[in-house]
Amino acid sequence: MPEMTSYAEGAPSWVELLSPDTAGAKAFYGGLLGWGSYTMTLPNADYEIFTLGKSTDHAVAGMMAAADDGVKPTWTCYFNVDDLESAVARVGEAGGTVFVKGSNVAQLGRLALVADIEGAGFGLWKPYTWVGAAVVDEPGTMSRVELICRDADAAQRFYSHVLGWKDPVRSEGIASDNCFEWEIGGRPVTGAVCTDQSLPAGAVAYWMPYFAVTDSDDAAVGAVELGGTLQRPSSDTPTGRVALLSDPSGAALAVIQLAR
Repeated sequence: MPEMTSYAEGAPSWVELLSPDTAGAKAFYGGLLGWGSYTMTLPNADYEIFTLGKSTDHAVAGMMAAADDGVKPTWTCYFNVDDLESAVARVGEAGGTVFVKGSNVAQLGRLALVADIEGAGFGLWKPYTWVGAAVVDEPGTMSRVELICRDADAAQRFYSHVLGWKDPVRSEGIASDNCFEWEIGGRPVTGAVCTDQSLPAGAVAYWMPYFAVTDSDDAAVGAVELGGTLQRPSSDTPTGRVALLSDPSGAALAVIQLAR
């Protein structure tokens, strides 16, 4: 089991669900990915931690309750940085937007919330005692994250400047031939699908997490039975067999049966 004690600079280290129905989300992700959960009490709010099974040692994702019904349910992807303030400054330099420029989360770490030039929101995380996801690349855990956007060249320039990603490799995607992949810390954990077909007119770019499963086809069927929506049936990609889903509240995610 690949247990994580640290993450490379610029690597995705945590994902967080914003949901208007936390009880429903627990039921859905518990059924789909086998997650348990527990509540972490923070100074300003309670924070739900999803775990791999019932063990509190293996945190894999977080969840916040949406403040009101008008907030769009979504997954936020966080990227590891050593110097949060410098990374936030680079977001502005590259034309992005800063929503929260730096906030301590108890003794766990320091976060910032930002968006890229197409409006895709993401987080920056400087760890203190909380590294991020304790396990990756196992069934029920985060495997990779993917940007759904329109302008591949602009995305490459932005994330190269902000997070230091270099030399993306064109890859065969499930939605478009215009797909790119970055290796971070020797692992292909971040990609981009750049196509108008993936984003309806007026839609904003977004980041989407991929969660590993033992069987993508079975997981897709199970997601629908649990009240989710199948956005794109399972298909083979170089990194594994992937299905695109949304949970019962509408948050986008993917499941991937990893190629071994």
